[in-house]
Amino acid sequence: YKNYVGKPAIVENIVLIVTTKKNEEKAAKLAWQFDKGNIQYLIVSGSDTAPISHIRALQVDASDSYEGTPKKVAAAFAWIYENLGSNVGVLKIDDGMTLQDAGKLQSSLTRMARENVYSGVPVSTSQFDRCSHWGKCQSPAMNRSVYGRPLLRPWASGDVYYLGPGPLEKIVFALIRFPGLFEGEYYEDKLV
Repeated sequence: YKNYVGKPAIVENIVLIVTTKKNEEKAAKLAWQFDKGNIQYLIVSGSDTAPISHIRALQVDASDSYEGTPKKVAAAFAWIYENLGSNVGVLKIDDGMTLQDAGKLQSSLTRMARENVYSGVPVSTSQFDRCSHWGKCQSPAMNRSVYGRPLLRPWASGDVYYLGPGPLEKIVFALIRFPGLFEGEYYEDKLV
C-alpha cells in the first residue's frame, strides 16, 4: 500500500473541517476564516446526503450521521494520505470551532509537522462522559445506550487535534489492516 500510494506531499499541513450537510453553514463560516488566514483546508462530509456546496468540500464514503464520524474521519485521513501525499500533517477540527490567530496557528502547524507529533487537549478517562452521544445519533437505540468500550489512556479531544505525518500514517495503516476497530465505536477522537 505504502509503495503504491506513497508520494511526496503537495502541502505540508492541511486542516480537516469535519462536518455534516446539516451544519454546512457553520463549516462555511469556519472555512472563510481559514481562507482569510491563507491556511489550506478541506471540508469533509459523508456520502449519504447531498454534497456540500463549496470548492474545497470532500465527500467520503461514510455516513454523514454522528455515529458515522469515525468512518468519515478515517476515510478523509486515507484520502489525504493517498491524494495529497504520504508526509502531510493534519489538523482535524470540528465545525463549531473558530480561528482566532491564523499566524500563530500557521507557525504551530509548521512546528508540529517538523516534530511529527500527535497533539491536542487531553481527555482523561475520568472526564469521559459515556452518554455524551445521547440525542446526537440517528439510531434511537444508540441514543439510549451507554458507551461500553474500555478507556485505556488519555487521548486528544475531538474538537481539534493534530496528527503529524508519522502518526497519520500509523492511523491510516491500522484502520486499513483492522477495520473491526470501527465496530461499536462512535467517538472518533478516542479511536484515533
